[in-house]
Amino acid sequence: SLYTLEFVFVFSTVISFPYLISLVEERLPGTGPVTSGVLFALPHMCYLVGAMAAHRFCLRRPHLGLVLGFACIAAGSAGHAAATSLAEFAAVRLVLGAGLTLGLVGLSVRAADCAAGRAPGGLFGSIEFFSKAGAVAAGLAAAAGNAWFGPSAPLLIGTALALATVVACALPVLRRPRLRR
Repeated sequence: SLYTLEFVFVFSTVISFPYLISLVEERLPGTGPVTSGVLFALPHMCYLVGAMAAHRFCLRRPHLGLVLGFACIAAGSAGHAAATSLAEFAAVRLVLGAGLTLGLVGLSVRAADCAAGRAPGGLFGSIEFFSKAGAVAAGLAAAAGNAWFGPSAPLLIGTALALATVVACALPVLRRPRLRR
């Protein structure tokens, strides 16, 4: 499950990057490269600012952190499809950044839990393999989606995969029988 989550996380966050600049230029003609670069960087700035708080949260509730992370990734990616102003692009990039932050930290906490009591080298090497596989698959899917449907397609593919992950992660929790007091 950790490997699958890593693959899907990287896929759903990386798929939007190759075509973000094209999408911004299409929706906001005349936008300069600095503005596009700042929009590109916003999710990563969120991580730098919010990682410590996310770590405290994910230590207590790692599963919820991952579910919220994927939900924010889905919402942020989907929001790109409707964004038509600089403020809207900035807002959806910040939502994507919240997802990036919660997802990265949640996956790190989950990996550390899995590595407890054993040699972590093999585990972290395998996680890195699935991370790179997700990036490669995202690049291929982004290129195909963009060629067939335009620069919004990679974002919608990432949205669909992130939403499917939210559902897959939330269903077992929702199906657990609740004990009455």
